Amino acid sequence: MLAIIQPAQRLLAMGIALAWLAACSASTTAAAAHGDEYLLVAAGSSLAAHPGPNPLRGRDGRTEARERPQGAYHVFRYVAEAGPWLEVESVAPPREAGHCYTGVPGLEGLRLRLFVSRLDVVPVLTRALSVSYDDDTWVSFRPGVALGAALAGMADHQADRHEVAVDGLVFAVTVPGDAIGTRYLPAAAAARAPVAGQLQGDLYYGHSRKVHLGNATDAPVVADAFFTRTGQLRVHARTTCTDLGGVAAPAAYGPLPAASAPRVESGIIPCWRVGARARAWWPDGTPVGASTQYVNLGVEGRADDTMSGRRCFDVPLRPDRPTGQALPGDETLPLCFAPADLTRVSCPAQPGR
Repeated sequence: MLAIIQPAQRLLAMGIALAWLAACSASTTAAAAHGDEYLLVAAGSSLAAHPGPNPLRGRDGRTEARERPQGAYHVFRYVAEAGPWLEVESVAPPREAGHCYTGVPGLEGLRLRLFVSRLDVVPVLTRALSVSYDDDTWVSFRPGVALGAALAGMADHQADRHEVAVDGLVFAVTVPGDAIGTRYLPAAAAARAPVAGQLQGDLYYGHSRKVHLGNATDAPVVADAFFTRTGQLRVHARTTCTDLGGVAAPAAYGPLPAASAPRVESGIIPCWRVGARARAWWPDGTPVGASTQYVNLGVEGRADDTMSGRRCFDVPLRPDRPTGQALPGDETLPLCFAPADLTRVSCPAQPGR
């Protein structure tokens, strides 16, 4: 049964949130010593083989991804400046590695050097940020969360209100200028508090602001929930990249759902597989990177544009194609591999590698 809130409980909830924020900040400082910086690119952006006019290029996922905040951005490691372009490296970061978004669908297991336009790079939080309100609610974010355009109606020239989209949720929060940039250092995931339940529906914060938790891709788990003396349900909830303190309808709170059964792959088809640490080229013979693990490339390949004898594949940049098979209209990236690194194998006929 939910209890009546006491002052000590309120202080404890705020203390947990501050500890979460401190853990993010500390791990970001540690990452700075390592030196790797990352950036976000909007889905649908061009991925070029080299800077300059008419480069060989693919496109980062489906344009429709822009309609889904949780899938509208992809993570790349920053490499170097190149005029109006940036040289980047593809990554497949796990969520626990401190990133709030994934790499490009279809390039898992491939570490490729690519070029993206500066215009396609998305502003992000460069540090952990916590915004508190005088109604005892708060919202906290990890570094690397994407920021939308500044919203109108803010008179404070030191901070703008931005739309923030992460974990399938959309917030409107005030962000100071010194927390906004185009590159970030990931913060290792903080330890999760004991879970009390799960929250669906709307969570209210900052007086009249609300976020619909039913859209979350990472279902918000509740670390604490209690009724106030006025009958409000106060909730402290978390997703991978947010920490929330707000007010919710009692009907929105419930126990955690039972774990779903793992997906079973059905059917097999013959395909080509490239092994780990295999070099990759563009069809014109330009080196582009290497594989970091085995990758299923597709049913058929073709000769590259040189006399090297390498075999090339159109790798689809979306996660729901069986075994690297591209269908008409798919966005693809043409990659070539040496015959010695390729093996003919049987692969699942359903999505997955």
